Amino acid sequence: MADVLTALSEQTPSALHPHEPDQTCPVVYGIRPVLAEVYNDVGPAITEKLTSRTVAEILDTTLAQHSLPERELADDQRLPSGPGSRRSFR
Repeated sequence: MADVLTALSEQTPSALHPHEPDQTCPVVYGIRPVLAEVYNDVGPAITEKLTSRTVAEILDTTLAQHSLPERELADDQRLPSGPGSRRSFR
C-alpha cells in the first residue's frame, strides 16, 4: 500500500487543503505551519504502517466486512466466494 500511495500522490495522505484559507481568521491564519509540522511528524508513521499492508489484504477485508448485500449487486458484479477467489481488476 505504501507503493500505491507513492505512485498516486506527491503529497502526504493528510496534505493541507489546496485553497488559500481566509487570512482574516486568527486561527486559520496561523494553522498551516502548525499542521505542516504535525503532518511531517506523522507522515513516516503512515508510510511505515502502509508498508505492512497489501492491496489484496485491503480488498479481502473490504469484501468480507463491508460489501453490498447480494440483492443489490447485478449478476456481473457478483464475486465468487472463498479464498483466492478475488475478481480481476484491470
